[in-house]
Amino acid sequence: MKIKKIEPQDLIENKIEYKKYKKILKPALKTMVSGYTSEENATRFFIKTNYEFSDLPGKKMAIIIPGNHTSAWIKMIKEDLKQDKKNTCLGDCFVKKNNEGEFTLVLLPEKGSAKKNLMKKQIEKFAFKGLPFNLEIGAGGELEEDKAEDVILEEIALPDDSIEEVDEDDEDDETNDSLSPDVLKNSAKEIISEFKEIQKQYNSEPAILLYKDIKIWTKSFEILKDSTDDELIKFNNSIQKIETHLSMLLKIDKAIDKELEPLYDKIDKHNDMVDRGDNKAEKIKEEILKVFDKIHKYSSEIKDSSLVEIINDFKKELK
Repeated sequence: MKIKKIEPQDLIENKIEYKKYKKILKPALKTMVSGYTSEENATRFFIKTNYEFSDLPGKKMAIIIPGNHTSAWIKMIKEDLKQDKKNTCLGDCFVKKNNEGEFTLVLLPEKGSAKKNLMKKQIEKFAFKGLPFNLEIGAGGELEEDKAEDVILEEIALPDDSIEEVDEDDEDDETNDSLSPDVLKNSAKEIISEFKEIQKQYNSEPAILLYKDIKIWTKSFEILKDSTDDELIKFNNSIQKIETHLSMLLKIDKAIDKELEPLYDKIDKHNDMVDRGDNKAEKIKEEILKVFDKIHKYSSEIKDSSLVEIINDFKKELK
């Protein structure tokens, strides 16, 4: 899952409006409900606990941004962890649902030493305001273990039109007919959205070919309402096949992100050791070259030459 409509520079310069952020976060969480529901199929997240939204100056609250990280996000997060680690948290996340139909976003922290309970309360009170989500923070990471009873949040008057309850059409699709034209149409639209994000990141042959298939589906949306059950079943089966291919691409995409993320630190560490004349630099270089080999392999699997260009850019930084 890619981060949509928010750029790293927007976060750095506090350009994000709270009411617009809520309209971005809501569909992001909805996408997670439909595809990121276990630790094995998680996406990334980044949190700032002292963020000031541009339309709420002087008010400190947490902002959570779920989604896998491009190289620009990785670079920004790396710098933020250096400069403001005590207000930062980075890791994996997924959504789980209980028997009562309630959703919980589960965080698996890795880096950053933000205060655990302050972060949880800020996100639930402000970021999740009007959304049917709770927050659970797993063990591990570097979070500061503050006491929940000591956390007192400032009362902040939020923009009225940003606090929106979940619409009826946002309810779990399990309550609807899974073969209804509306459900099939929404399912295909979500896939189209995912493919658009993949195409921005990778100009890969499988993505291009599958995207052409999806564009053909869009022409069928208007006639779906007149379709027979057999035609709807056939259409649904087509969606399932495309989703299988999409899942493969997303899995590789996530693996690439995880390999790229530590490279900045490893290259910096290697270059520092070279400057100091440390003979252990060669071992770090071997680790970096192994990562390069992995990404070359991913490049072959999804037939994407742009990944080779990414590796060449990294090689230029390596002494």
